[in-house]
Amino acid sequence: MEVAYKLSNRYFYIQNCEDGYDFTFYNSTWQEIDGGQLDNPEISITEAAIELITEYFPNCHFEAIDCDYLLRMIE
Repeated sequence: MEVAYKLSNRYFYIQNCEDGYDFTFYNSTWQEIDGGQLDNPEISITEAAIELITEYFPNCHFEAIDCDYLLRMIE
């Protein structure tokens, strides 16, 4: 499973992995700015995404976007 979000002037991508979730933040020009792994498979991917977004960018507005769109743009 995978989901993507548009943050104010950034983008966020998260997907399932064996131990939890892999995630990446991108800037407005689709360059990777940070990423990592969240080792907590007990929470949903949506809960993981919200936790990471609010940890890295508190009080940031975000909305879900199409994963295929984001993946095309970062290629």
